[in-house]
Amino acid sequence: MNLLQRFINTTEAKLHELFDSAERKNPIAMLNQYVRQAEKETEKVGGLVARQADLKNKIAAELKQVEKKQQKRTEQLQLAQQTEEQDLIDFTLSEVEAYKTRADLLQQSLTEATAEHANLERQFEQMKHRLQDMKVRQLQLMSKENVAHAHFRLEEASSKQADLHANKFGEATEYIERISLKLKNDYEITTFEQRLAALERKE
Repeated sequence: MNLLQRFINTTEAKLHELFDSAERKNPIAMLNQYVRQAEKETEKVGGLVARQADLKNKIAAELKQVEKKQQKRTEQLQLAQQTEEQDLIDFTLSEVEAYKTRADLLQQSLTEATAEHANLERQFEQMKHRLQDMKVRQLQLMSKENVAHAHFRLEEASSKQADLHANKFGEATEYIERISLKLKNDYEITTFEQRLAALERKE
């Protein structure tokens, strides 16, 4: 049981260390890996807690069987005492004492196992809460990373759009100037031709 508690304490310390390291470095891929590792460690502890519950139940079942045998031998001892057969009395008496000693030992073991199981369950529940808190913080960091990427893309897109707008505005301005120049030239050519035609008519 001491080994199991030490394993749980070591696992919890490792989870805290891993998450703190991931939070300082802040790479999401590393954090995801740490969360998966934390899930595996928590699952291992859950298996050990379940095994402790099974062992506690086996101790309780064994105690029940021993108490039944003790009760049976106690009844047999009473019958043997009525017969006044000393060897039979001695045998059943030793059996009753042996079962009583075993029952006392099992009762003590059951009491300890029950208390230890309750303590392990509390620690295991704390581990699960810490894992869930870690997942919440993981989501928070992923959200922050996503927002940072989104802002970067928005700024990049806005910059490209501004450049594109400037280019298109410049192209439109050049086009208008070309059209205006062409119209002016056409107008001037037309005017010159009209004046020449007027001179020709005078001649």
